[in-house]
Amino acid sequence: MSGPSDIVSCANLAIGHGRKVIMDRLTFALPAGKILAIVGPSGCGKSTLMRALGGLDAPLGGNARLMGVDLAAADEAERQTILRRSGFLFQGAALFSSLTLRENIEMPMREFLRCPRKEMRQLAEYKLALVGLADAMDKLPSEISGGMAKRAGIARAMALDPEILFLDEPSAGLDPITSAGLDALILSLARETGTTFVVVT
Repeated sequence: MSGPSDIVSCANLAIGHGRKVIMDRLTFALPAGKILAIVGPSGCGKSTLMRALGGLDAPLGGNARLMGVDLAAADEAERQTILRRSGFLFQGAALFSSLTLRENIEMPMREFLRCPRKEMRQLAEYKLALVGLADAMDKLPSEISGGMAKRAGIARAMALDPEILFLDEPSAGLDPITSAGLDALILSLARETGTTFVVVT
């Protein structure tokens, strides 16, 4: 059963593709400020579950609630409000190749925040510093390593100070040392910011 402090919950959730059910009868709740790791072999439906929990895909049955709202049943205005309070990092950092890291972080701010350009720049620099990229903010994605790109992707997902972050295989393709460093970063961000994390791995 979900409670008032739960940021994600689902009841009898069924997910899949088309009519094919991959997972069924999932019922659990995630309190705010915690980390949920979705672990399993390739193709078992981890990313599909994450997308359903994040309100990006409608479930095949049951329901999933994000911040108390069933996004599959919500109207578009309520849906967009909740999604703006969430951050997503999909497989691959998906950074804009022609923009510097700082400009990549500024992109969602320009769209959704009403504040001076100087303030956006400072916020973007702060987000990059949080993930250990203060010295790389003026670099292009092609000028950084895969691990740095994943960190920059996390910084962009945090641009609007989300209450929850959904990370889809953030360490995929990274060597063990870089992967361990990224895991440590996620734990550190969760402690420092109080953000909830849902991590597919």
